[in-house]
Amino acid sequence: MDANNNNTSSRSNDQTSLSNSSSNVDMSENVVKCCGANSKHLMMSDGQSTCANSDYRCVSTQGLQSLNDLRQNNLLCDAVLKLEDGGVFPVHRAILSACSTYFRTLFTTTLNPKNNTEFLVSNVSSKIMNLLLEYAYLRTIDIKQEDVCELLITADYLVIDGVLELCCDFLRRSLTVKNCIGIMIFAREHFCKDLEKEARRYLLRYFVQV
Repeated sequence: MDANNNNTSSRSNDQTSLSNSSSNVDMSENVVKCCGANSKHLMMSDGQSTCANSDYRCVSTQGLQSLNDLRQNNLLCDAVLKLEDGGVFPVHRAILSACSTYFRTLFTTTLNPKNNTEFLVSNVSSKIMNLLLEYAYLRTIDIKQEDVCELLITADYLVIDGVLELCCDFLRRSLTVKNCIGIMIFAREHFCKDLEKEARRYLLRYFVQV
């Protein structure tokens, strides 16, 4: 069943406007490994639990990795996402529903037959879906300069607010005199008000150089 439903109609424009939206956003090469937007904890690559020095709450990355291993090995998956570019992704409905209102609605709507396990997701590339699934299962995501605009648009479309916030933060920290106007326009087009304000503030501060 087509995943594009009324609950997402008020979100930002789909990927058909991506090339126009991001063409003015010029940034130096940058790659950031980000944790979940609301997390203060460091995510390690050794499968261990870590704690921030400011508190005593720990995050078990080993448990998160185990869930992702199940997905990658197609174990206990109860849904399959099919993309327009041919991508096929076995997933666990509960995991995706926990981080995306879009998927929660898709998987629970009465319009879908109870025995339906295959879902068509429009306007999402396989490359970006891989990044979003990494976030859904591991709460980490690699954000790169060449992907950030498409990633932000898709996160907004799929209502994955954590990734949307991380993308806005990435663009905010990437502001320069060369790209501040492009980022401000991009933020306005996709209703990222805080990012737009930050870009405008940067533009006014360095107006002479711009």
